[in-house]
Amino acid sequence: MNSVSLLKTFLHSSNTKFITNLSPSLPLISCERHLGRGVSQNRRQRRRPPGLKREDGDFVRNGEMLLQQFYLNFHPGLNVAIDGKNTLYAMREGRVMMTCEQINPKKGEYLVDKYYGKMSAPVVYKRFLHVIPFPQGQKFKLVELV
Repeated sequence: MNSVSLLKTFLHSSNTKFITNLSPSLPLISCERHLGRGVSQNRRQRRRPPGLKREDGDFVRNGEMLLQQFYLNFHPGLNVAIDGKNTLYAMREGRVMMTCEQINPKKGEYLVDKYYGKMSAPVVYKRFLHVIPFPQGQKFKLVELV
């Protein structure tokens, strides 16, 4: 039995006054009516603008995004990784620290050649993002006692 015949038997068996002469195309028409429409509520949300996601002194977890940038304005420091889109990520749990340090670029690396290939200044200071890990506990057991 298909769904239309089951619906007809249910309507005939019940004492309510429903429409009993249903055509088999009625469920299809009601479904097709909604297929061509788009959903207006689920539009794409506006993306978050690039910039600092974590400020100086904030606590971060492993893999958390610290900074999103188009150019290399901030450099990765201690326990910070950089991906192909110049986004900086924390490699360990800890506290974020921003510093301004003198850079010593290594010639021959991809990012160095891309951003500092034509650099002629002898001393260049750039901003760095570091993640300082939390101090480890000082409780320990001697190997001889274990």
